[in-house]
Amino acid sequence: MESMTSIQYIVLHHSGINSSKLGETDHFQSIQNTLHQKYGSQFVLQYHHVVGHLGTLFKGQPEGEVCPHVGYDQYENDIHNWNSLGVCCMGNFEEEFMKPVQYESLVKLLRGLKIKYLIPNFRILPHNTIISTLCPGVHYPYNEIMSSITEKPWYSEAVEFCLQKGIMTGDEDGFRPDDPVLRAELASVLYRMYNLDEVRR
Repeated sequence: MESMTSIQYIVLHHSGINSSKLGETDHFQSIQNTLHQKYGSQFVLQYHHVVGHLGTLFKGQPEGEVCPHVGYDQYENDIHNWNSLGVCCMGNFEEEFMKPVQYESLVKLLRGLKIKYLIPNFRILPHNTIISTLCPGVHYPYNEIMSSITEKPWYSEAVEFCLQKGIMTGDEDGFRPDDPVLRAELASVLYRMYNLDEVRR
């Protein structure tokens, strides 16, 4: 697997498969099958994250690794597979509308990725603004999504403070403010805070 040169953009996709035809697990498997038919075992998935129509989050290609979601290779375009994360929603939004539970899950994911990689809104783009494609579909609620992720969640200022001070960095899922804190996580935070205080002295 090849490493991305940087993470500067998020590109939004749909699977192109109507959500009424498959359950989430089978839908995810269908996405994988399409990839393997074209690329073999070269990639884990053609997207870094997939959001199910019932709101389930599926992990695809690990963040930081290249996957073929954009349609442009390195140096072929400003936005390409080497500098953008691919986020796909299950469904065919040429024919259907996004369910509220999927919408909320997507917004939460994008907010986390924005904070984790310091990606501004203007660098979160639907696939069809980069190449000639129907993806992510005429009914994909892009404007509504951008409005929702622009609204700062209750924890945003605290997360930004912790990032700037090096107190917390998040994990592979970014920051999880709604989850309980584990003892090991709290110990790590306290250790960093103590070390920062020692440095100031």
